Amino acid sequence: MARLETIQPDVSLGKKTKEKIREDLIRSEIINKYKKPAFKRPDALTQPKSSELLSPAERASELMLDLHLQVSPTLSNIVDHGIGRQPIGKVSGRKGEDSLIGIDEIADLLVRDALKELTKKHKLSLAVFSEHGTYIIGEGRPEFFIALDPYENSDEYEKGLDTNGHLVATIYDMNDQPVAAGDSNLVSQHAVINYHNNNWELNNKTREAKQLFPPRLVRSISDPKCVIACYIGRDKYSRPFNANLDRLNKDRNPKSTFHGKAGTHIYEALVRGAVSANVMIGSSRENRGEPVSEVWPAKGLLLKNSKIKIYSVDKEDGHLEELKMNHKRYLDNPNHYAKDRIDFLISANPELARQIRNYAFTKPFPGWNDFVGKL
Repeated sequence: MARLETIQPDVSLGKKTKEKIREDLIRSEIINKYKKPAFKRPDALTQPKSSELLSPAERASELMLDLHLQVSPTLSNIVDHGIGRQPIGKVSGRKGEDSLIGIDEIADLLVRDALKELTKKHKLSLAVFSEHGTYIIGEGRPEFFIALDPYENSDEYEKGLDTNGHLVATIYDMNDQPVAAGDSNLVSQHAVINYHNNNWELNNKTREAKQLFPPRLVRSISDPKCVIACYIGRDKYSRPFNANLDRLNKDRNPKSTFHGKAGTHIYEALVRGAVSANVMIGSSRENRGEPVSEVWPAKGLLLKNSKIKIYSVDKEDGHLEELKMNHKRYLDNPNHYAKDRIDFLISANPELARQIRNYAFTKPFPGWNDFVGKL
């Protein structure tokens, strides 16, 4: 069984490992060179007078806000200088799919250093799950579980494409309920933060913050405002979508939109109403569907009262089951976090999700032995 490493808040003295030497080099040659002061807290988000009066969940919310305000300026500056595009390895659980590049390592180290400081400040202990590592940080048994993607869209960054990078994270309690979340756009300097159970959109350039309220729901593909998202950056992802939802593409309103660059960052667009649905269909061997590490870092942006849900679609009977976090599975064996997939995922309101599901089930699923689901 895999075990989680415990990282102490203070770096211990002793013989330096190769990994430690490399981390120190990244800090001195890159992070310290391009370091920027933290963004200032928006006036609309009043800072508590005393953290002693806050519940653990409220302290977790403060930690999430601090994490984004602290890490984003430096990470944005590093990206602005085009640093970290070189491949350095493979992403765990993504064999033949994604490369680990320099910016992944830099962002992960930036976040880890920030969490060492912030868990001390807010008196919390976290079990951390990332695409690029798992560990426990803080003192004592973990009180919360944080799922994060330190740098979303690194594949496009490696190739020099003009695609915005994002820092995305959600903190869950030990009942698997999200208590805080955030998505920072590292180019626009905007962020969406679930702060004390309300979503806020931050403009870190101007220190403005506005509360986000549930957007108008798009309940059908006939709505001209409908925006369907899917990741089609590689053929093995686009092929199942195009094979089973080609009729949906033909039938949707001519003024509706298809967005082909989905990922972890797409959930903040769902929250703002910029996207109506996110769809990912897998096949049996070549493409096993959506990695859970693309979902759990962003799920907390969908508030408890949100009409938008993340569904796993049963490939036999089409049943829509809302996805639930199971932190014990990942604590018992962290490898599951890197390897678990969702065969058929739809993130949308129930009416639109059912409509998309129905279109998909009119044809056999590629790679599923020509199986046609029965509704």
